[in-house]
Amino acid sequence: MPIWAIVWFIFMNLINISQNLKKNALVKHSAVFFTGSMIASIMGYLYHLAMGRMLGPSNYAIVVSLLSLFTLISVPAGMLQTVIAKFTANAKADENFDYINVLQKYFSKSFFYVGCVIFAVLAIFSKPIAGFLRIDSYIPVLILGVVFFVVLIVPVFRGVLQGLQRFKALSLSLIADAMTKLGLGLLLVFMGLRVNGAITAIAMSAYVGILVTIFYLKDLKKFDKKVAIEKKKIFIYCIPVAVMLLTTALYYNIDIIMVKHYFDGTDAGHYSALSMLGKIIVFGTMSIVGVMFPMVAEAFRKGENYSKFLWQSVGIVALLSGIGIAAYFIFPHFIIGLLYGKEYQVVAPYLGYVGIFMGLYAIVNIFAQFFISIQKYTPLILLVIASILQIVALMIFHSSIKEVIVVMNIVMVSLLVAFLVYYLFTKSSYNPQNLNEFKK
Repeated sequence: MPIWAIVWFIFMNLINISQNLKKNALVKHSAVFFTGSMIASIMGYLYHLAMGRMLGPSNYAIVVSLLSLFTLISVPAGMLQTVIAKFTANAKADENFDYINVLQKYFSKSFFYVGCVIFAVLAIFSKPIAGFLRIDSYIPVLILGVVFFVVLIVPVFRGVLQGLQRFKALSLSLIADAMTKLGLGLLLVFMGLRVNGAITAIAMSAYVGILVTIFYLKDLKKFDKKVAIEKKKIFIYCIPVAVMLLTTALYYNIDIIMVKHYFDGTDAGHYSALSMLGKIIVFGTMSIVGVMFPMVAEAFRKGENYSKFLWQSVGIVALLSGIGIAAYFIFPHFIIGLLYGKEYQVVAPYLGYVGIFMGLYAIVNIFAQFFISIQKYTPLILLVIASILQIVALMIFHSSIKEVIVVMNIVMVSLLVAFLVYYLFTKSSYNPQNLNEFKK
């Protein structure tokens, strides 16, 4: 067969594949959400880059420390969005939009009051907090506190958008949030407000983000029938979700803490750079998980085939991770030099192996989210056991950066194999109609 015929055959097959992918709901939604998430992430990175340059090291350190405090207090937000997305997907499958409207009203109101309490606590302890963080003024702490009036409401509405599979609206909410933070931050800091301006931009961005979500959910107002929501079941579901989110987050964060404890400052800094570069793979595939979760939950509720979404997600994430890992193995020195500089080149040989760990983690995270979405909680035991083994192993084996990376990969490979074995041995028992207690 001539070369041109082979090329033509491959070209036509690629066209057919691309056309089929366009019809795939998971791929279509993932592309939309991935694009929106990437735009928002880039704007977030530009915000930090601009604030770091405009404020200088000392003032930028204040902004980062307050953001860390904000992130710590906001940990329940991620859990809340996952839970709301799950129950919204259930109601969508039942075409019970009155339930969704009541759900969002109840939780937005409840967590508004929680936010008020957090603001009050921050206001009362603003001076001690500022003193602990070595900030001369307590005003930035108060400004940050203002965001808590809405920051716990945002995941409620975004969870509803996710559960309804309105990924375009969800993406626009993220972009509006990030755009406001960047634009307003540049303006206020340029006007001379410095740290207060940078923090004000963060606070105002949350308000803009919530306005966008409310706009795209305004059609739910017509579903005003009063229906009861199963508060007890919802709060019980929060427990496995919290365990899942905490343990999966632990896997790619605990190594940094352990390295910081056991290694000197220079080596710890080198490893931190490796870890941050590796996380690009995780964050680059996170949108796939966000799309898969409500689609699996809805199919599970309807008694339809939901396993296909798992394997489609695994395939997409494996492909994207593989591209990233290949780049890390082929161009490690270029990537590290471009993003971190020459002083970090010493760890370039390890970049590809960190990429493998993060790629494995991304797939493990898909399985964890899949099991939670179909109410399979036994795998949570595997998550907890593996996280404990990871900590113990790092306490024993930490003689070098290479040894730490080997430990991380062994733990993640073992966990992925355990998940696969569990899935294969329990596959025949996956009967949504029997397991679905929410219809009772």
